[in-house]
Amino acid sequence: MEYATSKPFAVAVAYAASKSEPDLMYAFAQANKSLDPVDRADGVLILGRGLIVWASEPDGSPQLALPPTEATHMAWIPACEDAMLLLYLFLVNALASHLPPPYSPGAYIEAAGVLNHGSWLGSLSQIGL
Repeated sequence: MEYATSKPFAVAVAYAASKSEPDLMYAFAQANKSLDPVDRADGVLILGRGLIVWASEPDGSPQLALPPTEATHMAWIPACEDAMLLLYLFLVNALASHLPPPYSPGAYIEAAGVLNHGSWLGSLSQIGL
C-alpha cells in the first residue's frame, strides 16, 4: 500500500554565491540533469539574493514552484532579505499538496520504512514469550 503521493521537499541552502543568476540556474540544472525527475531537488535558496525553483508557462503566464516532474522552465526569484520567508511559503505549498499516511503510529513507522532498515522482526516464541 502506498501512502504518500509526493516526494519529500528538498532545497539546497547557501549563504552566498559569487556567480550570476543565469550561471546559478545552469549549475542547478546540471546538478539535477542526471537524476530522475522524481528525485530532483525542488530549488536552491541563496540567502539575501533569491530562490531558484522549477516553473512552467502553460498559458503564457509563469507558474512557480512546481514539482520537478511538471516543470518546463526554471525561475529566479529575487528575494533579498525576504528569501527565507519565500522558501517557507514554497515549503507550506509543498506540504499542502503532500498526502500523509493515515494517522496511526504503526502506519507512520511502516511508511518510513523503519522496519526494513535493520530492525528485528520475529516471532514472540523466539524470545520465549
